[in-house]
Amino acid sequence: MTDVAAAALPGTHPPAYDFFVSRTGADAKAATFIAQTLREAGQRVLIQDDFHGASFMAMMAAGWSSGARLVCVLSPDYQQSEACKSEYEVALTGDPRNLKRRVIVLRVRPCAPVEHLKPLPYVDL
Repeated sequence: MTDVAAAALPGTHPPAYDFFVSRTGADAKAATFIAQTLREAGQRVLIQDDFHGASFMAMMAAGWSSGARLVCVLSPDYQQSEACKSEYEVALTGDPRNLKRRVIVLRVRPCAPVEHLKPLPYVDL
């Protein structure tokens, strides 16, 4: 069993992550590229493709609670996803101006950031 899958089991502790990559299904390829690039740089990364049948909600909670930086794979689809919105809202709780730099926005398709992402800087990939 992988560390990621074990994190969803009761009584286990999630591994520490450096980055949690948040994406929609439409942006899976870009998110996988981002995660792989971070891993090649020696970073510990959580991405939903690693869940391997574990509880989706438990794995999302493991990502949120790990203290990892959230990488938002920004696209029009991302901004319409309630699940993705929840992820960045949780990451910005207590730090709405992102002064701790826990939220990193990487735009993978043309769109203008909205809501909580609007004031945050982003990088185009």
